[in-house]
Amino acid sequence: LIAAEDGSQTANTGSHAESYQYDAASNLTDITIGKNSIALTINALNQIVTAGSAAYRYDANGNLLDDGINTYTWDAADRLVAITNQQTGHTSQFAYDGLSRRISATETDNGGTPVTTKFLWCGERLCEARDSSDTVLARYFTQGELHGSTIAYYAQDQVGSVVATVDPQGQITSRLRYDSYGTITSSSGTLPDYRYAGLYAHPQSGLYLATYRAYDPKIGRWLSRDPIREAGGVNLYGYVYNNPIMFYDPYGLWAWGDPFPQGLVDFSAGFGDTVSFGATDWVRDQMGVNDAVDKCSGAYTSGTYAGYGWGAGLGGAGLARSAGWSVNFNRYKNAGGGGINLMKDGARKFGVDWHRFKLNGNMVNRPHYHSGPTKSQMKKHRPWQGGW
Repeated sequence: LIAAEDGSQTANTGSHAESYQYDAASNLTDITIGKNSIALTINALNQIVTAGSAAYRYDANGNLLDDGINTYTWDAADRLVAITNQQTGHTSQFAYDGLSRRISATETDNGGTPVTTKFLWCGERLCEARDSSDTVLARYFTQGELHGSTIAYYAQDQVGSVVATVDPQGQITSRLRYDSYGTITSSSGTLPDYRYAGLYAHPQSGLYLATYRAYDPKIGRWLSRDPIREAGGVNLYGYVYNNPIMFYDPYGLWAWGDPFPQGLVDFSAGFGDTVSFGATDWVRDQMGVNDAVDKCSGAYTSGTYAGYGWGAGLGGAGLARSAGWSVNFNRYKNAGGGGINLMKDGARKFGVDWHRFKLNGNMVNRPHYHSGPTKSQMKKHRPWQGGW
């Protein structure tokens, strides 16, 4: 994204026109919102050295320590455990469970009494917030939030940003507007806890807290490196390929909207291009997103084979079947999910699944794909195991 404008706010003044500049490694180097501009200098590790007049510092693991406003503390697993505002002295402390889910936040004003909020999770989705005595403060659903007896239903844009909330009678209870990278430009009413791109807001720091990382909308990047490393892209701090008006990232791991890593993007494109006789390829061209697809990849080729298999299954010429290819749609009762698998002579050659599997000793439920020349490599749940 290099330019954007919110027409509803810029009718006469242009006060919310946006422009962005990047370096060769896709780091933001200049952010201009209306008449306000901030220049960023970046080092060889894709870390910010300065943002305007503020100097940034990182630890040896690439975690942000100081941005001129807040100082940050991290544990041995590179999880954010504390934030201290250098001006007010307010501190925020976080605790995690064995799955690296944030299970509590303790807020303390300078010299004040700590206030702890506990978080309860339903898998990888936050479903409740409670106080220190376990009284429910809020319940969270895909459609909205419940605070006490007050229901707020979400109205969301194309990337899941909550732009308004309404009550059960349809009356608007809050409105929010953001710049493209998530800074709130105007708001009214009682704001929901979930805001930009469907991320949980932490007003005390100005950050958004994804499941596994913290995001700063002022600079359009994550505070720490990608936990899945280069499997999520070469720039470990970058946010959704610098395309925040099309993609979103609820986990802090990869961009959703094309919700899978590159192998899945290529496979899906190859499949769609085949069954649509090139129509989806033309649509991507018109949208300016065809560069995201690697048509030379094995995943794209596998996708075209899957397309042939699909056509054969619908009564086509049987090209794929006659060559020993088939497409299987599977449900995995024990793992609680399903997937689509490209088969050759009864052996899986490529698969896209979403089900439970064990990762680092813990059970997780995540989308993934299977690929590799050997059975042992094919069994890996990529990119979480074995990279891409």
